[in-house]
Amino acid sequence: MTTINTGSPQQVGIGAARTPGLLVALAVASPLALWIGLLGPAWIYMPASPAAGTPPMYLSFADLATMYAQSPSALQLAYFDWMAWVFAVVGTVLALLLSWRPNSVVALSAVIAGITELALAALASKGDAPWSGMNPESIRLGAALVLFGYTALAALGIVALRAARRDPA
Repeated sequence: MTTINTGSPQQVGIGAARTPGLLVALAVASPLALWIGLLGPAWIYMPASPAAGTPPMYLSFADLATMYAQSPSALQLAYFDWMAWVFAVVGTVLALLLSWRPNSVVALSAVIAGITELALAALASKGDAPWSGMNPESIRLGAALVLFGYTALAALGIVALRAARRDPA
């Protein structure tokens, strides 16, 4: 891993001293959260509907992909079909690059990717439903991990940009 120059003694502060550790922590946390969230725990909770005769359900990413396979929303269909997987690969590659050799171009790419992926995930999860239909109480660990992974990717990019600004070489 590249050593990051933290500047002269006057410039070194708590944030500068923690930068390499924070880079590594975010570079590990982001892809780990993305992959566990996509492959593991439930994304949403759907309460029982006595009128429809359905029991309460915890739906994973795979369950949602099956449920949204016929979605009228092109973004929702794409996200649950292939886009989330591409986002996880892109996030993993960017995190690996930033942990191995941080630079401004990759860092800026991570910021843009993390923010874009977070926004598209929120819009895809919403689909054609109104925002008032989104119930934050139904979000479960899988969705929270993926949203955290995108946020951590953007934060990783910001930390790497700050480190690159302190050490432009």
